[in-house]
Amino acid sequence: MKNDSGSQPTADKQFGQHFLVNQGVIDRIADSVKRQQEKNDSSVVEIGPGPGALTKALLERKFKLFAVELDPRMVEFLEAEYSEVIAAGEFTLCSADAMKVEWGEAPLSESKNICGNLPYNVGTAIIFRLLEFNPVAESFCFMLQKEVVQRFLAVPRTKDYGVPSIMLQLLCDCGEHFWVQPGSFNPPPKVQSGVMSFRRKKELLDELLSPFHPQTEYFSFNKSVKKAFQTRRKMLRKVFPALKETEWGTKRPEELSPETWWQLWKERLLQ
Repeated sequence: MKNDSGSQPTADKQFGQHFLVNQGVIDRIADSVKRQQEKNDSSVVEIGPGPGALTKALLERKFKLFAVELDPRMVEFLEAEYSEVIAAGEFTLCSADAMKVEWGEAPLSESKNICGNLPYNVGTAIIFRLLEFNPVAESFCFMLQKEVVQRFLAVPRTKDYGVPSIMLQLLCDCGEHFWVQPGSFNPPPKVQSGVMSFRRKKELLDELLSPFHPQTEYFSFNKSVKKAFQTRRKMLRKVFPALKETEWGTKRPEELSPETWWQLWKERLLQ
């Protein structure tokens, strides 16, 4: 499984790379993925494996692994480093951009578990692309910028609460999370990081909220929430004229819980 012919490529700013080197954190992430593992499903998709630190830990835990890597240098390195397990069919490497890959197609559609150390500049976009275009995936564990994790977990009436909080919490149940210091990476990022686990709700509040329902209202709802938070300090009646004479009209976007937002949408804004 070891490649002796070449050295590990260095991190490239073009790809937003910061390689995780703290073995304790690597093991903690791999164990989180293992705990979320669906019964009778031993496969996992890793986004952005880089030189393969988490890859190694996942393979050691007997996962059948599929990986998506954009950097051609890393693809070449991993193909050599893990040639034996690739030949054995235990590791499939896809050279692709996680923001463009077709998540509904094999082999990436074969796993309910997805994890990875996501580039901080596109981490949120990748997560929602998974939630909106991959109906198979059910459990997730990702490394992100700490501020992004805080926004996902935020509650109403706090500065971090916004569109990502509402949409993720409506679609998913959030599990464990923990923080990771810059020194755990090579090179160290300028910001702190966080790892969070979450699981897609099997029973959504309403099937119209599912992005995969034929008559979904998910995308219209998402657009309305984004519109409201563009002026988060304004009362909702200033944004939605239909709410002028209602109790909702005097509320501000950040005051409503995710569930209340969906109730408001269905009762007053859904046309």
